[in-house]
Amino acid sequence: DIARSQLEINLLLAQNPEILTAMLALARGEEISDRDRIVASATLSGFFRVFENQYWAYKEGNFTESVWRGYRANIAWNVQQPHFDDFWVDRQGLFSAEFVDFVAGLASQGNQNVSS
Repeated sequence: DIARSQLEINLLLAQNPEILTAMLALARGEEISDRDRIVASATLSGFFRVFENQYWAYKEGNFTESVWRGYRANIAWNVQQPHFDDFWVDRQGLFSAEFVDFVAGLASQGNQNVSS
């Protein structure tokens, strides 16, 4: 279930200080240890799998445009984070070509994606 997956992401961060610390440091653009980089990369891979599932649910007609707008804004916000390019270079091959193209479009449009 898509909503449950989003909740699980939030709970993962809220309930695991190690993951939260790694993700916050990465989001702030801080230097992090190799171990924290691996933790953050694995976590982001899981997040982006959920985001890809949301994308396909929308494409298959399971979301209205207004519902998709919130999911899309969340994906766009993640794409705009300082760590994203480093993560995506190594991990984009794990995702469908269509989703990779969608993410590339969000990245090329910059901050306007977060609110549109």
